[in-house]
Amino acid sequence: MSSILIGSSRYFAGALCLLAASFLSTTTAHADHTSDPAGVALVGSLQSELGCPGDWLPDCPSTELLNVPGTTLWQATFSVPAGFYWWKIALNDSWDENYGDGGQDGGDFTLELTAPRDITIIYDHSDHLIQPALVTVAGSLQSELGCPGNWQPPCSATFLTYDAEDTVWQVVFNVPA
Repeated sequence: MSSILIGSSRYFAGALCLLAASFLSTTTAHADHTSDPAGVALVGSLQSELGCPGDWLPDCPSTELLNVPGTTLWQATFSVPAGFYWWKIALNDSWDENYGDGGQDGGDFTLELTAPRDITIIYDHSDHLIQPALVTVAGSLQSELGCPGNWQPPCSATFLTYDAEDTVWQVVFNVPA
């Protein structure tokens, strides 16, 4: 077995040989700019798994994102159990301003995890970019790394992890010869 370290920045997905990193469900919301939010929260069917008393609660402190000082970015990392979830972003502890697939008041994003995983959610209030921070390695080695087949970007066995301190996506795989 040999180890491969793969990394990429938030805005550039790198490639190595036949490996391709790709963003899943990244969207830019097309909405008028609004005032800076007092709070940003991940809301959806996964909130009860993340410590909230129920799901779809925009005022639950357990799923709030934190503002990155001096920026319009809000982010948080959550330990999410395996399962299929629907989610979006809500501002100011209410449904008055929310962002989903397609922008403001958009549909739900989906997240399917075949195993428990730390997921970093990043919301940029300057352009309402929502990045569910799912970067994956898709390629002919995925079946060797625990995926049911190859060239399957949604397979969570090959997701990269976001390092907020270095703003780099990275992972180390032990790949058979």
